[in-house]
Amino acid sequence: MNLKTSDTNSYTSPKFLGWVLALVAFALYAQTINYGFVLDDAAVIEKNKFVQQGFGGISKIFSTFYWQGYTTINDGIYRPISLFMFAMEWQLMPNQPIFHHAVNVLLYISSIVLLFKILRYYLYNTSIWVSFFIALLFCIKYLIFQVKKTVIKVVDLFCGVGGLSHGFVKEGFDVVAGID
Repeated sequence: MNLKTSDTNSYTSPKFLGWVLALVAFALYAQTINYGFVLDDAAVIEKNKFVQQGFGGISKIFSTFYWQGYTTINDGIYRPISLFMFAMEWQLMPNQPIFHHAVNVLLYISSIVLLFKILRYYLYNTSIWVSFFIALLFCIKYLIFQVKKTVIKVVDLFCGVGGLSHGFVKEGFDVVAGID
């Protein structure tokens, strides 16, 4: 990779700017840690019998549709990864929305920093600021759409990772697993 000379300056180094993005993401989303379960969180987490079983509900989570633990209606949506994650969180700290929100904040921070690193990889011939500002815009876009309040919006992050995985495949990388 051909890094610009500005990448070696401490204030424009990828490591420093990654930490800046992490701090901005934390500052913007830390307030959600104190939120309770809202909107669809109740159906998907708080009142979902498979999620509430923790480890015991995993087989049902992977063999049924998304809303099945809450209702008998089959809407055809299959999202076992997020339900699996919620079940693991429930196993560790039952009925504690603060824990679910804290995990989401950490996942969100990680996704912003990962996006920045991927952009640096693909845009190595451009200024580091291009990658930084794209990642920063991605970071603040959720504030505009107000999707950060619900725990289940972690599904959006999983879809983003799935999209990144597809991009790597298109570029010829061998991707072992992706989340869709």
